[in-house]
Amino acid sequence: ILGMVLSGILLIAITVSCMVLGMSKNVFTETYGRSQEKVFLQVEEEWNAFHENLQNITNAIDSSWAFRLYLTEGDRFDNVRTFQNIYQMENDLERLNILVMGIGGKHYLSRTETITATDQEIWNSRPVLLAVQEPEVLHYTYSHGAYTATGRDTDVIIVSKALYYHESKEIYGVVLITLTMDELK
Repeated sequence: ILGMVLSGILLIAITVSCMVLGMSKNVFTETYGRSQEKVFLQVEEEWNAFHENLQNITNAIDSSWAFRLYLTEGDRFDNVRTFQNIYQMENDLERLNILVMGIGGKHYLSRTETITATDQEIWNSRPVLLAVQEPEVLHYTYSHGAYTATGRDTDVIIVSKALYYHESKEIYGVVLITLTMDELK
């Protein structure tokens, strides 16, 4: 009788343990899944807000009279007018690593650093070619190395967009925003 009682208790204990473990596993999986879904939604919202911010920056550059004059007709102005133009360009931008290049060879770099690539290398690079092919779209391109000294030997995402006259669709420049992996984090 004692053996039957002990084996019954043992059987009930094993059955209850298996049921509790199964339910705990299901609850944990459900809870973990919901928390991961919230994390992914938060990342998506932040990335969309960041993309919208980059879109606003490129639109501000594209619609800025100062950038258009500097890239297309900058050589015709005296030093005072050129300085006023550059000052206005600085005010139009935030503190990102932004390289703006004109078709005629003019450059604007938002940070104090040096460009390490030649104009030809930049114009033949994948981000620029994508931007020229589809000027209305922001393009994200992964690259090992960028066009400036600080981004030369690091993994970066290059955001590119062509600058063009909206009436004629004639491209007069390109915007290249370099984001290091640390900046993305």
